[in-house]
Amino acid sequence: MSKINVLSPEVAQLIAAGEVVERPGSAVKEMVENAIDAGATAVTVEIRNGGNTFVRISDNGCGISREDCPAAFMPHATSKISCGEDLYSISTLGFRGEALASIAAVAKVEMLTKTADEETGTRIVIHGGEIIDIDDAGCPTGTVITVRDFFFNTPARRKFLKKDMTEAANIGQIMDRLALSHPEISFTLRRENGDALYTPGDGKLMSAVSAVLGRETASGMEEVDVSAGSVRVSGCICRPVNARPNRNMQIFFLNGRFVRSKTFAAALEQAYKNSIAAGKFPACVLNVSAPFDFADVNVHPAKLEVRFADEQMMFRAVYHAVKQTLESPKSPAQAVIDGSVAARPGNFEDDRQHVQGRLNTGPVVRGVPAAAVPFPKSVMPDVDISAADGVFARVKRESREVDSSEHCAPPAKGTVQEMRAPLNYRSDSVEKPHGEDAGLSAPYTPGNERTPEERAETVEDSGAAAETSPEEENRAEDIAPYKYIGEAFDTYIIAQRGDSLFFVDKHALHERILYDELKSNIKGFSQPLLTPLPVTLTKEEYAAVLDNAETLSAAGFDVDDFGPGTVLVRAMPMYYETADVESSITEIAGKLVNSPECDPADRVEWIFRSVACRGAIKAGAVSSPEELMRLLGKIDSVRYCPHGRPVTLELTRRKLEKEFHRQ
Repeated sequence: MSKINVLSPEVAQLIAAGEVVERPGSAVKEMVENAIDAGATAVTVEIRNGGNTFVRISDNGCGISREDCPAAFMPHATSKISCGEDLYSISTLGFRGEALASIAAVAKVEMLTKTADEETGTRIVIHGGEIIDIDDAGCPTGTVITVRDFFFNTPARRKFLKKDMTEAANIGQIMDRLALSHPEISFTLRRENGDALYTPGDGKLMSAVSAVLGRETASGMEEVDVSAGSVRVSGCICRPVNARPNRNMQIFFLNGRFVRSKTFAAALEQAYKNSIAAGKFPACVLNVSAPFDFADVNVHPAKLEVRFADEQMMFRAVYHAVKQTLESPKSPAQAVIDGSVAARPGNFEDDRQHVQGRLNTGPVVRGVPAAAVPFPKSVMPDVDISAADGVFARVKRESREVDSSEHCAPPAKGTVQEMRAPLNYRSDSVEKPHGEDAGLSAPYTPGNERTPEERAETVEDSGAAAETSPEEENRAEDIAPYKYIGEAFDTYIIAQRGDSLFFVDKHALHERILYDELKSNIKGFSQPLLTPLPVTLTKEEYAAVLDNAETLSAAGFDVDDFGPGTVLVRAMPMYYETADVESSITEIAGKLVNSPECDPADRVEWIFRSVACRGAIKAGAVSSPEELMRLLGKIDSVRYCPHGRPVTLELTRRKLEKEFHRQ
């Protein structure tokens, strides 16, 4: 057995630094949190090469006195706590006293700082944890920290840093979260090509949301502010119609600190249950304010995980706040105008003029206020919070299941989906028909839908024509070797061949056909948009999309950079509807973020699957017999859809007769 050695302070410091400073973004987070704790009202972050070679953070906080500067870079040195009891009532973002020491241990650091009562400031330079210089300097009140060459003394760590764009996106996401949690502070993030973030610091959350997530996202959100007892839930949540294909825009804070909480996430999605479509997830920016002894944030060095003293209460707090906001009439059309405009006798014109007159005199418009009352049991029944992990796991499991079939869901009742290209299949063994019968049936438009009886008559007429016209019969068999019987539930094609009946999932079949054509790289399946479509993403999604622009191009998308957090879609697969583009890009971006180590070939595969699934005819859409017969013409080359679901179910005559006791 090897001899046990006591590590030197230098080696121990490098190990500890690895837990706190994993990448430049970790250092930015720690230093900006220190600036917030110092009372800064303006924080500026400048980075170069994704922060790998240069980071500068300036603030107008209280600064650090001359005598405290050397101690600030010592391990476990902090002004936030002084004894063990303080850990149970932490009110600051930082408290461990490890950040500056860990950063200085793996980088070259220079700090300029000055307090309000000092005449001159202090400059201190530290390389690899060793103080190189400390002297007087002229500077304004506050602190400026410059960090260069991360991991210069640990090359093994340096080689694991990501691309500059990826690291910059990580810093951008950290700054976004800090800006959303402190709208009263003005944050600026600068890169080589200009400002990547600027918030006004006016104390209004929606101003910060608009600056960080974009105006379009902010316009689709409702503000939340519900209190009950000592717990308050504030922020904003998206309207159900603005739900996203992933959870990347679910942002939770506990007393202004960004946290990852299964309890909060499960409560949010439980509140949206039956309000959004399967496979969609709500977006939110929620801050839960609670007494500091309600939660333990001293769980992990990154301070992202928390434990609650009463998880049932925290679950119910978020659930009730979100549910109450969703059910409250807050749109202008539903607002109460001065409380006195009600149903009045008289005609509509009189009422309109009366209301208009009230509006012209400056009425007070107020929505239904959120009552600050304890959470009623009738609104939210007791939930065993020990099952919160199970709820969250179930939601994740459902999302994975939906991921393979979310686009297979039937459209709204009464809608009709036009079957788009490429349904003019090319085949050497298929004779191309001529005349009016050569193409697909005319696209449907609302108002010309056929009733089931009319569709049945069409099938009967086509059958009669086949019996009386051998030429037509031969042509139909060339198109579809199966005998077309009909369609069940606007989803399953029924066909006969020999002594077997076949039930074919039309969506799965069409999806597989499109997928195979994408893989074979058929030219001309991408079409430019008349008006390019901007898509707002999180910073990590934005970087992932730009890093994989060539992969998206192979799938028919032409995507350009349109500023921090936004990409511009200039072209899309030709069988897409424009309304699907934003949702599809967001879904693909989420997968790229959540599967960063995925093989590039695998990325292309599941992008093709997503594109094919969205482009395929949907289950429940009305289709003409001609369209379905053309689909049947490809059935012999298809067994499974790209997600592995079977395309065809066979029912033999023998089995059918056995069920009817004919054997």
